[in-house]
Amino acid sequence: MGVLDELAIEGGKRLERRLGKRAALRTLAPVLDSMGEGAGRARLHLRVMVLAAEVDRPRFEALAAAWPAERGAKHRDVKRAIRDLLVRGAAAVAVDVAEVEVARTGGAYDEASARFALGRAREAAGDRGGARREYERARLAADEQPSLRRRVEVRAVRVDDDPDRAAALAGPLLPLADAPRADRLAVAVAALASPGRYRRAAAIDVLDELSRGGDEVARHALARAARHAETTPLSPIESDRLRALFEHRGHPEAIARIDALGRFGDGEASRIPDADRAALRARAVLDGMSPGPRPEADGRGRVGWVALAIVHACRERRVAEARARLREATDLVDGGARVEAALWTAAHVAIAASPSAARALTTALLDRGIGEPPPRGFGALADAWLAAGAHDEGVRLLRRAARLREPGSRRRLASHLRTEGWRAAAEGRRDDAIALLREAKALAR
Repeated sequence: MGVLDELAIEGGKRLERRLGKRAALRTLAPVLDSMGEGAGRARLHLRVMVLAAEVDRPRFEALAAAWPAERGAKHRDVKRAIRDLLVRGAAAVAVDVAEVEVARTGGAYDEASARFALGRAREAAGDRGGARREYERARLAADEQPSLRRRVEVRAVRVDDDPDRAAALAGPLLPLADAPRADRLAVAVAALASPGRYRRAAAIDVLDELSRGGDEVARHALARAARHAETTPLSPIESDRLRALFEHRGHPEAIARIDALGRFGDGEASRIPDADRAALRARAVLDGMSPGPRPEADGRGRVGWVALAIVHACRERRVAEARARLREATDLVDGGARVEAALWTAAHVAIAASPSAARALTTALLDRGIGEPPPRGFGALADAWLAAGAHDEGVRLLRRAARLREPGSRRRLASHLRTEGWRAAAEGRRDDAIALLREAKALAR
């Protein structure tokens, strides 16, 4: 774009501010006709097309027909133009411009984004059905764009008037941790209609988080949780989650109401026993959900919750959270907490996500000594550590397995010590080699 063209465009903008859109259109249209192909022409074409959409329909249609052939067109410029129109309240014009861009990008990478922009424009124009259809098309086109696909699905949930369809979209989106609070609220509310009790429990977890703020979203989250408790037959896990939510928010009357309704799975209006709570949390984690809110009281329930939180954080690849929970578990064990099988499982799962923190927890569990063994035995955990290159932890666990006479553990320990012994000999560490080989020989007897 030449200097004169730039001056003409700037003059057109000033004219638009002073005299209106028609004057700007009369100034810029001749400049467009005289320009050669390129990014500058494409930007001017877009600007003239937006002006024409507002004041000169025949010219707009001619410009729209020529837009797909504009080689220098950039989708980001069109998105910015649509966003500006929506901010100004010109939703109908935004729909026109978005439709032209969808035609230009059809079958290309930017089609999903263009359809998403068209859906937003239709939504702003009050056409919820049209918006939903565009969101569905954008969702299919964004198959290889997970971030955009998630944004599309959130908007689709927000405009869908069919509770079952919205719930089917909303459930897999949870917990949507890094999304705006209003989006999280909309998705959680939609997921409350899911047929699966664990999806509904995950939605209650999100409402619990949102209700901790002091804004309008927090008030709506609490109200929606109360409405769910009042109007829906609750499964035990939902009752557990709702109790925790209302306890955190200081609403004893809501807890009493849950008890009075008697909507636990077995119909009994009484507190869920601790063992049943632990089973519900474990089942939720197995199904890909969170373990729910942290128990208020200390004891085995707290230890079990921390172990499940570690497993869930590792599966969700939230490394910082997993590391923090591993440190918490280590502190609990060092402070005298009973060694639970779930803690061994958590340490095993965390080896890949946070090896140093998992190693600290494993060491603390071994030092404590008293309590439950790992669910699959010390040998299986030893193999995991040896595969990760942690010789000291692996050998210590193998020795524990051999002492408890786990099947095959003495043979595996002897084989590992023999290998390490010959390696020590090759490296010139004579005393280490003799000690390792003697121990391996004793185990093989």
